[in-house]
Amino acid sequence: MEKIFEAALPNKRSYKRNLRHAFNILNIIESKLSLPAEVIENSARYYQRALNGNIIKGRSIGAFAVASLYVACREFGIPRQLREIANEVNVNPVIARKCYRILLRDLGLNLPFVDCDMFLSKIAKDLLINKKTYQRGLEILEMVKENFLLYGKDPNTIAAAVLYVACLKEGEKIIQSRIAAAGNISIVTLRKRAIDVIKVISCVKEDLKR
Repeated sequence: MEKIFEAALPNKRSYKRNLRHAFNILNIIESKLSLPAEVIENSARYYQRALNGNIIKGRSIGAFAVASLYVACREFGIPRQLREIANEVNVNPVIARKCYRILLRDLGLNLPFVDCDMFLSKIAKDLLINKKTYQRGLEILEMVKENFLLYGKDPNTIAAAVLYVACLKEGEKIIQSRIAAAGNISIVTLRKRAIDVIKVISCVKEDLKR
């Protein structure tokens, strides 16, 4: 990342000051979340592209740094939530998400979809979910992936809801608040998505009977 900074225009102090501030934020997140160096390097490049395109002017440097890092995580298929990244540096996640959308639009980015399987595995591991319940979760996930009810929904939220439903099906006792906390979502959101998942399962079972 230092090479990117050194390559910045030497006659623009405000430009370099902006980059230095953003790169310091990225370094803090890197150490807190133990992210690979190449992810941080790519996020720095995305940030600099936004800065060169005059996209950041008048907007939050921190929010754009977080958004750039989230883009890089998506690019590398690393299951990190934007809210999770934002919280590490006390950036408003709502503002960071707006900046993320601006980056996608103005930089013309077309990012790969982060598969829900990765989030399901991470949450199950964090909660020490037993293997049988996890396998049921994978089966449920395959049933719900392509359903229109879940189009556009956050893959991490879907994974948390699927795992909760799998726990109910397998009789594994775990409170909603623990799954919500592991998925970094609210209990209300967990319940809403769980209802959607149960609806999809019911529809698939009805189709199989026909």
